[in-house]
Amino acid sequence: MNIKIYQAYYKKDQIDSLDPAFIPLDNTKNRNPLWMEYWLFLNHYKNEDYKLSNHSGILSWKFNDKTYLTGKEFINFIENNPGYDVYFINPYPYQCYMYKNVWIQGERWHPGLLEVTQNTLDKKGYGIDLMSLINDETNTLYCNYWVGNNAFWERYMEFTLPLFKFINESLSDEEKRRIYTHADEGRAETATYFSFIFERLFSTLLLLDNNIKYLHYEYNYNELLKIKHLPIQMNHTPTAHFIMNKRLNMKLKRLDKNGVLDKVIKDSEVDILSESSILINESVSLGNMKFRYERVISDKNSKLERIVNHPILSPIIRLLRLLKRDSTFGDI
Repeated sequence: MNIKIYQAYYKKDQIDSLDPAFIPLDNTKNRNPLWMEYWLFLNHYKNEDYKLSNHSGILSWKFNDKTYLTGKEFINFIENNPGYDVYFINPYPYQCYMYKNVWIQGERWHPGLLEVTQNTLDKKGYGIDLMSLINDETNTLYCNYWVGNNAFWERYMEFTLPLFKFINESLSDEEKRRIYTHADEGRAETATYFSFIFERLFSTLLLLDNNIKYLHYEYNYNELLKIKHLPIQMNHTPTAHFIMNKRLNMKLKRLDKNGVLDKVIKDSEVDILSESSILINESVSLGNMKFRYERVISDKNSKLERIVNHPILSPIIRLLRLLKRDSTFGDI
């Protein structure tokens, strides 16, 4: 496979952080800082640089620090799995089990993202209901860590470029000001809604276009333990939820079409899809879990009081009672 992966840097002191397996991409002039990586994507596409190889991508200088992988490891992953249009790695794999989709996750970290994105997509006529989308680990990405073939680059730009032009050419000054508003207190002023919108269009495209063949990098357990930004539970719990309970949690999310799950998480003091899912794993199946909790809820002894008031089990019980009717659960 002929693969060209570029790694962008914005300041000279970032050169030391570049991976030798990638091609350095000098963006120190940074003529359009508010567009972040999308400015580089535009140039890569318009100059037809994506046609210089079978697969290409533009990653940030923080790739190693975020993913805890080397460039060589990422390239090996691509070469060892031929036949896909696009390959990617999500440095925050646990978050896809905490949120129904990338947009709800974005709303958690960048309040207002859902509203501004939905309004803009509606105005342009994209016909996408962001709240109805359901991502899983195989199609979740919160940053631009992807490498695509020529066909994918063309499909990606076909999907995103009309929105880019609409934002910059057709929106009112007030609407543009909103999109280019700073949306992350922990990052530079250039981290606006624009960048977080366009980062999440990748995962949205994967959901909408069934013709795209994509493959995500799946961390093994030893690799996960190296990631310093994982929740505390991950560093001490071998049965971490997104290693042991992937199918169970995905089933819960698909049942939760109205976003109840995210509401329960926000209303609770605990993260019910990390720590508590270890307890859920004691049940053989979702059907058994339903029977178990119905039995506990109807119990009149002191055990019921302890469980209903439990900081972990209580929000799960609330969730199960709020979930819509499903053949597995029946009416709860």
